[in-house]
Amino acid sequence: MTRHLDRPGIVLAAAKHLQSIAGANTPGATFRHEVSPAGDGRFSEFDESLFNLCGLKGTDVVADATVLFDAIHPDDLADLEHALAPDDDDTGNRRFEIRILGPDGEPRWFHGLCWPQLRVAGAAVRDGLLIDITDRKRQEARERANDFAAQSSDWFWETDTDHRFTFMGDNPAAATEDVIGKRREDFLDVETEAEKWGEYFATLEHRQPFKNFTYFRTDREGERIWVSITGKPLFDDAGTFLGYRGIARDVTPEMQEHDKLRTEAQIDELTGLANRRAFHAGLEATLSTRNRRRGPFALVFLDLDGFKQVNDTMGHQAGDAVLIEVGARMVKILRGRDLVARLGDDEFAVLLPEIHRPDDTSVIVNKLLDAIHRPVGLPGGASMHVGASIGVAIFPDDGDDALSLVEAADRAMYEVKKYGKNAIKLASEVPV
Repeated sequence: MTRHLDRPGIVLAAAKHLQSIAGANTPGATFRHEVSPAGDGRFSEFDESLFNLCGLKGTDVVADATVLFDAIHPDDLADLEHALAPDDDDTGNRRFEIRILGPDGEPRWFHGLCWPQLRVAGAAVRDGLLIDITDRKRQEARERANDFAAQSSDWFWETDTDHRFTFMGDNPAAATEDVIGKRREDFLDVETEAEKWGEYFATLEHRQPFKNFTYFRTDREGERIWVSITGKPLFDDAGTFLGYRGIARDVTPEMQEHDKLRTEAQIDELTGLANRRAFHAGLEATLSTRNRRRGPFALVFLDLDGFKQVNDTMGHQAGDAVLIEVGARMVKILRGRDLVARLGDDEFAVLLPEIHRPDDTSVIVNKLLDAIHRPVGLPGGASMHVGASIGVAIFPDDGDDALSLVEAADRAMYEVKKYGKNAIKLASEVPV
């Protein structure tokens, strides 16, 4: 089928059509593509405005079409080739979208339109126009990202080669304007374990992907926000590092629940003191420090005297009141670095990690005994006296590991219960 070639009219129609698609001020480049009767294709014309769009000279494309084809994203080549292919039965316009590598090294998006084929001197000719729609594509991507973020607690982020933020989605931990241009570590209130930060920085240094790096920081209202981030490095086609891109997630509810469960697992529900698990963890931690810095500390076991009588004569509510009051009195006497725990029933343990003078332990333990022996007010206005049998073991004289220290303190405590109660006994005074 042969049509009269009216190129000015075609280009005018193209401009009007694509302006309705991408906006009247959107830059574009016209072209003419011909396929000879022998099947050889070439661009016989290409607007020089192409250079302003993607850095390619129209004259270079006319001289060698591969200049353009080599710059097109491989996934888009088939669409362009189909749009340019000869077809004498073709009566409609052909539309396509392609990505061309721009002068900044980033791909730019183009909307293309080829008009129905013309026959000129036996050659299949198509006139067309390329319109730069990169800004529109980026806006659509941002809108999709915002739609995604609005339906989740996730947000996107990007950094440059110096790991400074170049983009930040809707972040509950910081305003976007407070983030752009800064590194993650520039936020002075960012907190997490130093070892974890070291691993994170090493990953960035080696330009490796990372997943679920979790830290917390303080938001604008002073609340702690936990954030989990995942990212991957970006490289151009030449392998040059461009920065990182990733996603962040607000994991505050999960971390709060985790902390709650961890706290509940280490706290005695009745007295609010540490429980047996937390006490033994504290003992092991104290022992580990002594592997680096030798020095004595004391382990105290304490069992209430007369507590069974409270339960038997006045009920478990009265017994609970005694346990709560005894625990509170011990907390008031002990120093901030000391640890007191309820091991079960009426048995308590105290860890004194710092002993500077030989009589430090004696002074503290005697204060505990005196405080426990004072009358305890009970529900209904009654009061009750209880005492305590106390055993004390000293590291490293009575043991240099957790088991031996616990056995020594326990042995001394039961020696007191066996021979009089309401007293203190050192493990070194008890025959083994």
